[in-house]
Formats: sequence, structure tokens, C-alpha cells
Amino acid sequence: MLISFLFLIISILLCVLSIWYLIRSFIKAFFTKEAPFVPSPQNTAHLLAQHLSIPTGSVVYDLGCGDGRLLRALHTLYPNSTYIGIEHELTPYFLFKFYNRRIIGKNFSISRGNFFKKDISDATHILTYLFPHVMDALLPKLERELQAGTKLISIDFPFTHKKPDQIIELSNVPHTRGKRLYVYEF
Repeated sequence: MLISFLFLIISILLCVLSIWYLIRSFIKAFFTKEAPFVPSPQNTAHLLAQHLSIPTGSVVYDLGCGDGRLLRALHTLYPNSTYIGIEHELTPYFLFKFYNRRIIGKNFSISRGNFFKKDISDATHILTYLFPHVMDALLPKLERELQAGTKLISIDFPFTHKKPDQIIELSNVPHTRGKRLYVYEF
């Protein structure tokens, strides 16, 4: 009886937290300039990794990395590079830590904070899955900090005022999200 009661209390708390998180994400998506946590489709992560070549010794950042699935897919194919996720929100940050607990180490890490305030000048590759207004707000920082030749790969959302060097259509994605990669070189 006590176990059933505890299970009921925990279930109710998890439901309340889930509803709170959904409401908060909705408010962020429509009433602020921040992007909510929307995971990229799992299939997109694997296809992204197959379409990119990450040379040994590269430094790959994922801005707004969420649960780390993009970095994890790249790390699986190209383990001899450095992968750094930057995530502002607490829930995705802990999901990243949980899902990647076996590979977090010297060349695979996450930093919690605002990527607008983090130094990313050592990047050779940057991944984004951010709303267009966030992409456009990020562009001046990227132009100021990135080394010549740094590649940025954006899933689904291009910059408004910068033309991509390449657009890759992912034909094997069954979703409406994650079908197009915009590749930029700075």
C-alpha cells in the first residue's frame, strides 16, 4: 500500500513537472527570443554524421546541444576530435549528462551557459538547430570570433543575411523536421 502511494505521488510530481516544462517551452517559443528544447530527429543525427567529414583533431561545438545526440553521432564516427556541447537549459543539460555518461571525458564535454557569452574561437566546426531569429542574432558573434575556414552546419534554419555554401537535402528523414542541412564556411 505504501509503495503504491509513493508511486502515485512520484507519478503526479512527474506529470506536474512535464506540464510545467511544456508550458515554459511554449512561452519561450512564442514570447521570448530564446529557443526551446526541441530535439533533432534521431535519424537526422546519423545522416548528419555520414554527410560530414570531421578531420582528426577538429574542435566541434554544438550550440544549444540539448541531449547531445548530434555530438554523440559524430563522436561515434570520428572519435579523434574534440566535441563540446553548450546548453543553457537545465533539463537538456542533465539529459546530456545522463545519455552521454559513458563517453564524457577529455574529448567529449558539455558546458552549461549562454552560448552568446562563451568563447568559441577555437572551433573548426559548429552545429546548430536554432530558430531563424536566434541564428540571425548569433551571426555577428560568429563573424567576429571564428577563424577563417570554420564550418557551420545548421539543421533546417538558414541565416537570413548569409548565403549557404552548400545545402544538403536529407532524403531518408521521415519527419518534417531535420530534412535540410545548411553548410556555411566563415
